[in-house]
Amino acid sequence: MGTVVIAVCLGMLLLVLVSWKWCLPWDRSIMLIVLSTVAGLAAGMALVRASVTRPLTFLLSGLVQVLFYGGALLWLFYRDPERAVPDEPGLVLSPADGSVIYVRRLEAGEPLRSEKNGAMIVLDEVRDTSFARETLWQVGISMVFTDVHVNRAPIRGVLTFACRKPGKFLSLRREEALNLNERQTLIVENHTEDMRVMLVQIASRLVRQIVAYVQEGQSVDRGQRVGMIRFGSQVDLFLPIHKVTRLEVKTGQRLQAGVTIIARYDPIENGIADFRIDV
Repeated sequence: MGTVVIAVCLGMLLLVLVSWKWCLPWDRSIMLIVLSTVAGLAAGMALVRASVTRPLTFLLSGLVQVLFYGGALLWLFYRDPERAVPDEPGLVLSPADGSVIYVRRLEAGEPLRSEKNGAMIVLDEVRDTSFARETLWQVGISMVFTDVHVNRAPIRGVLTFACRKPGKFLSLRREEALNLNERQTLIVENHTEDMRVMLVQIASRLVRQIVAYVQEGQSVDRGQRVGMIRFGSQVDLFLPIHKVTRLEVKTGQRLQAGVTIIARYDPIENGIADFRIDV
């Protein structure tokens, strides 16, 4: 039995390091590590009762523990739960599950960019769009393995712009990877309400691809699935400031795609409105 205990203790240490390395939320990490350790202990005890040799018991106990952890992570990553999308008018919903890493104001004419771990990704594909000529709110949303990676439309409208930049399977943490990681930029416009949003899906290391569920010219509903980043990293949302009447998020806040309200806007009247921001 001592062999099993040593094996799962070493396994626990490995899983703690992996969870830390991948910046996983500690509440979910602890749950996964505990369940994985129980699975490893159960497997080890079964092997002991079957009189399996100590080296093989040590190896298989740890292997079961690690495989359980990896399988649980993949299940969390690939799940795609149904969401109760709010039907109140004038809402901009989160396009992604994850944590808000920044909320910032971009002045008209300022180069549009996304930021990840200090690396700047210049969004040159939208320099000829209206977003490059107006003042914007930018909300950055970081995703980890335990987040749902299916992204959703923040507003109802037409997908008037879709541009995909193929990547080279590099990590955004490497300075030379600037603008080389795969990304997809989408613009959704609601002409009736004179509202538009832009979201940028940014892939990170270990990425395989960004999967698009919609195409340019297609109508989308608020909260509709628009794509998935396999082993994705980040989604940035851009909003015209003159349309936003209230920004509802702040740095560090946890979001749910298609559920959490990012901002409110006047769905009828155009022009500049009084602005408030929650703190």
